[in-house]
Amino acid sequence: MARVSFQLKEWNADKLLAKSERVLEQLGPIYEAEADRQIASVKWAWPVPVLRFQSLLMGGTPGPRGGVVVNAGRRDIVDTGQLMDSRKTQLQGKSLSITWQAPYAMNVIKGSYGPYVNPAGDRVLPQQIARNWIDATYQALPAMKTFAEKWRVTK
Repeated sequence: MARVSFQLKEWNADKLLAKSERVLEQLGPIYEAEADRQIASVKWAWPVPVLRFQSLLMGGTPGPRGGVVVNAGRRDIVDTGQLMDSRKTQLQGKSLSITWQAPYAMNVIKGSYGPYVNPAGDRVLPQQIARNWIDATYQALPAMKTFAEKWRVTK
């Protein structure tokens, strides 16, 4: 019979907790950058053209009565930049929290939107289309794996 055993010679919770705080401190900017990349990625499907009056990164063409017409298809979810600008990161001890405080942030994640203006100038209700950049961020940077990798190189 094979047996593996070990003996714990020392337990220093204060050192471990302090290291976990240093790791979380380093992870904040990594997750912020990945979330920004996910929001700005031209990959989120949108089935109908939209008229925007303020649009930063999604491209489009000038609308016939002003604004920018963004055609159906893959696009980013930047629009006015308010979503990206609303990100707040807080590190409190052993807890890292990143939130988006734009009033419509949860609508983007869940896909529940109010009426919008199409290129003809009509107000229409869109289909429910979730664009969950937070899940996409964790798919790109799985939390346990990313934490463990950072733990290994942090002193």
